[in-house]
Amino acid sequence: MAFALSETEAAFQRAILIDADDWAARLAYADWLEEQQRSLESHVLRMELALQEYAFDDPRRTQLRSQLWELHRELDTLWIHRLPTLGGVVWGHVVHGVMNQVQISLGAQSRFPEGLFPFLPMMHLQLERIHPKQVRSIREHPALQSLVALTCDSSEVPLPVLMELLSSPFLVNLAVLRLPNLSLTNECTEILTRSPVLHGLQRLDLSRNHLTAISGELLGESPMMQQLRELSLYRNDFFDAGILSLVKSREFPQLTSLEVMNMHIGDRGAIALAESGIFRKLATINLCYNPIGDKGIAAFAECPDLNGKRLILRGNRIGDRGAMALIRSSVIDPTVTTLELGDHQMSETAQERLREHFGPRIYV
Repeated sequence: MAFALSETEAAFQRAILIDADDWAARLAYADWLEEQQRSLESHVLRMELALQEYAFDDPRRTQLRSQLWELHRELDTLWIHRLPTLGGVVWGHVVHGVMNQVQISLGAQSRFPEGLFPFLPMMHLQLERIHPKQVRSIREHPALQSLVALTCDSSEVPLPVLMELLSSPFLVNLAVLRLPNLSLTNECTEILTRSPVLHGLQRLDLSRNHLTAISGELLGESPMMQQLRELSLYRNDFFDAGILSLVKSREFPQLTSLEVMNMHIGDRGAIALAESGIFRKLATINLCYNPIGDKGIAAFAECPDLNGKRLILRGNRIGDRGAMALIRSSVIDPTVTTLELGDHQMSETAQERLREHFGPRIYV
């Protein structure tokens, strides 16, 4: 008898896919698996959690990793026998209880494999190649309501085809969308931000594209941003204007991860970020390889939202005035805040004073 996900199990799978760092969701799934007498799967999830509790140099960690390796091999064998053989489908491995990036690569004459639909709730679906007729056959399929995570980073998927798929009215549960390195345009951003069904996204990756300040404005005005937890925009051409547009009109109440490296952000953009409240829930702020100078650093030095955080500013234009602003800051506690400032424009004297002030929590 073919294996099929029950609605109960599908709900556990969705919860894990939505938030990869939510160990409570995995433990709840492990408890349920134990009740279903699926002890191998339950045991693997519990051991993965135990692994996180050991320090990297703890010898018990090495032993546990070896045990997990053997269990993962057993788990892969188990799933190989459960999953159907489908043309154009490359199954991944089960990672933390869900299928890791199932690849779809279909020839022009291929039909979309409908045998995939029953497994959508446990998948991070990765599109490698798909054609217009295949998209048209699935975009109206109600089974897409089960899809939680979708990645496309292949130039073999034409942008119009991808946008047609993302306009499906059934992508209502999509929480993770990764579209890096696709030469996306501002028009693509407009389609995404104005979609009536993508407002539940929690993780969005638009990195390494050709997006400009217009995309910053579209994102800033979109209701999508209200639910977003992770936003990756690095290596786009926002400049200060795009950052100003992104933060001017909306708060980001759920955002815990923001990647804005290499985006031509200068002092005006840095000041806007510092004043916006966007850093409030972030643990790490990565702004490396932007042309932020001393005025922007001075704004960071007066931003209480950066206290206790890890601030990465390698490859910016930080000079001695910026260094002194950080040292004189009344809101940044050097005992709990970590700064990474390599590849800068500071003198040796300024660097030494920073080391004296921040101690082991600074890298210059």
